Amino acid sequence: MQVSTQGCRQENPHGLEQKFTKIDPDQQRGFERKPNYRSRIQLVGFMFAGGMCPGRGLLIETIRRKRLHIVPKVDPMSMKNWPKEDRPREKLLASGARSLSTAELLAILLGTGDRATGRSALEHARDLIQCYGSLRGIGNAPAGEICKRPGIGEAKAARLYAALEIAKRMGEERISKGLPLHSSEDVFQHYHPRLRDVKRELFLVILLDSKNRIIREEQISEGSLDVSVVHPREVFNPVIRESAAAVVLVHNHPSGDPSPSPEDVRLTRRLVEVGNVLGVKILDHIIIGEGEYVSFHDRGLLSETLAKTKVVLST
Repeated sequence: MQVSTQGCRQENPHGLEQKFTKIDPDQQRGFERKPNYRSRIQLVGFMFAGGMCPGRGLLIETIRRKRLHIVPKVDPMSMKNWPKEDRPREKLLASGARSLSTAELLAILLGTGDRATGRSALEHARDLIQCYGSLRGIGNAPAGEICKRPGIGEAKAARLYAALEIAKRMGEERISKGLPLHSSEDVFQHYHPRLRDVKRELFLVILLDSKNRIIREEQISEGSLDVSVVHPREVFNPVIRESAAAVVLVHNHPSGDPSPSPEDVRLTRRLVEVGNVLGVKILDHIIIGEGEYVSFHDRGLLSETLAKTKVVLST
């Protein structure tokens, strides 16, 4: 089969030459009979686009014979495809965050499910709660462990940890510089979210002015599981530096039991005695445990010899 190479040259009205080559009709028919399509999807798309399609009847017959079903693409793992009343995000906007379960709130943070496991974001959220028991358990879990769970990954784990940290910092904002302390409950509500999960004893001092307003907080020491070594010099150095008029002592018990130990009582007695010499009032010593606390001031645990230095917190 030969292809004619004879061509003609003609000048167009603009003075440009165009070269036309004739193609053998048999070759053209062969190309039409055997198109090199990669898939039936391309064939149907090509027909819809208007190329080499003799008519609507051929298109319908092609789909019927090849059993080519064209359906919309739907992702069953995406919460966007759920009924509106079941979507956590829509429920939150319509009824408020309080109406959602913990799993639904986590599902909003996760965003999407996982194609590999075929599970939705809500199912992954329920798995996390079942595995770690609570939000605190999830927050205390190693980041690498959360990232390796099926359907989670680094991006979703980062969103979870960021949200939990925001919640923790919101709790810490309840007490800030310049605000007065009215009771031991104020101190507990501020420090409980921060200290309840710490595995070592932390000893803190809240520096106050003459009106019991907060100047700042100072961490004095970080001890072991059941003891924190505190020296009066370390406690009163920042007190003198900031010219504080009074202080509140705070530390945690990692065991969860806030009952004061004999060492806690001796340390409190010693610090109050030093405070008397320096003219600094020890208003209270608060021990924070799991969901509860002990206030030396509220329970009258300061001895009679130290009672003269006790100052009732302003109400």
